[in-house]
Amino acid sequence: MEFTFGVANVKSYFKKGCQVSEIVRLTGMSEASIYKKRSG
Repeated sequence: MEFTFGVANVKSYFKKGCQVSEIVRLTGMSEASIYKKRSG
């Protein structure tokens, strides 16, 4: 199964109360791109 993490996924992680460092670990995305997706 292929995992794709879009903006909606990042926002849902923040809604669940995940920290950025957790999302980095879960998605493999860089902190910078996570912050961009959160604000965008």
